Order: sequence, then C-alpha cells, then structure tokens
Amino acid sequence: MRAEKFYTNLGLIREANGYRYHLPEGGCILMSNKTQELPENVLGSLAIEVDNLKATLHELQKKEIKCISSIETPAFYLALIKDSEDNDIVLHESKTIKKEVITFNKAGQLKKIAYTSYRVKNFARAREFYRKLGFIEYAVHEEYGYAEYNFPEGGCLAISTNPVMTANYPHSTVVFEVQNLDKLISKFTHTQVVKSVFDMHVCRMFVIKDSEGNAIALHQLKNPKHDNK
Repeated sequence: MRAEKFYTNLGLIREANGYRYHLPEGGCILMSNKTQELPENVLGSLAIEVDNLKATLHELQKKEIKCISSIETPAFYLALIKDSEDNDIVLHESKTIKKEVITFNKAGQLKKIAYTSYRVKNFARAREFYRKLGFIEYAVHEEYGYAEYNFPEGGCLAISTNPVMTANYPHSTVVFEVQNLDKLISKFTHTQVVKSVFDMHVCRMFVIKDSEGNAIALHQLKNPKHDNK
C-alpha cells in the first residue's frame, strides 16, 4: 500500500493486525481506505479514548452535545461529535485492553504526536466548548488566538484562529515531534511541501503532504524542557 510505505519510511511501526501506526514516545495514527465501514469524517479527525462510550455520550447529551453517528466493530466502539466550530471529534472505546508490544527503531526520527491542531473561527466560543467537554487548558496565548489542551494519559489538542499556529492548513493537521527537523526536510521533494520551515519562539515547523494528499506537520522544539506533554 502506497500510504503504508510512506509512513513506515518515516519510522512509524504498524500493528501486526490492524491499520494503526505507532510512535516511540506516544500516539498513533489510523489509516484506512475502507471508508464505507466508518462514519463520515472519522478519518482526519482527533480521536479521544474513553472508558465508557455509552456513559460519555449520555453525559454529553446533558450538555447539548449530540452524537452525529456511531459504529461498533469487533475491536472497538466509535462515535462522532462536532465542536462549536464544526470540527469533527471521534470518541473511541476499545473492547480489549490487551496491547501489542511494539519494537521501535531507536534511530528513527519521529518521536511522538506532538499535538493535533484544529483551526477555529471564534476563539472564545471554541474555548467555552472544550471547557464544557471537560478539557483542561495547558497553555493559552490570546494574542495568537491559540490554546492547548493536554489529556491525562497523553496527547494534546491545539486550537487557534491563526493559520500559522495551526500549521497553515484549513482544517485538522497531525503534528509529529521529530529529533532533527533539518535532517528530515531533505527527504521531501518540493511537490510535497505545503509550507516551508517557519520559526516561532519555542519551535520550528515544516508542513508536507503524505502520499495520499493529507497534510502533516513536522515539529521540533528549540528547548526540550518546554515539552510537558
């Protein structure tokens, strides 16, 4: 599969039986061309693991957050909701707690998913939505229209009205933390580049397209001490 080759070349490791690709320090991406088996807009969205999907949806309904669609597979339950800015959010409950042991190449360049970024239209309205959803703000920069939300067991969501802060892509983007940004840049042709390296006060970022046209960002902190995720 073309996409599998692209992501394994980047250093992600695929589960033996599945479509999930894992990173050494946390996070995974789901890849599938079987869209008829999944609710609309699931692919390309932030996915949040919950302990009890049915109970979670019941609580969200009390807060007037509705389930758009849901499915059950042999391995998991899954539901789709939308935030106040019409971004898709996936709620996921695994049916098994058994996890496959993944062996990583220590020389790999990708470390983890730094965060998933969502572009929002109304910063105050979006912050209110995520507070209602129970997210805890880790960092807020109102001058950039930017906020980050960390999850208790790992993972991060970033929202912003500023296109630069959301990897300059119109919808959702997955952002990978890398060990050496300059070394990775040399692997990509100009046809894959969405936005060349841009520099911010704590990090550098480079946005490319994968083999299927999905935007992904490669991100390197200038000081690893700033990494609290």
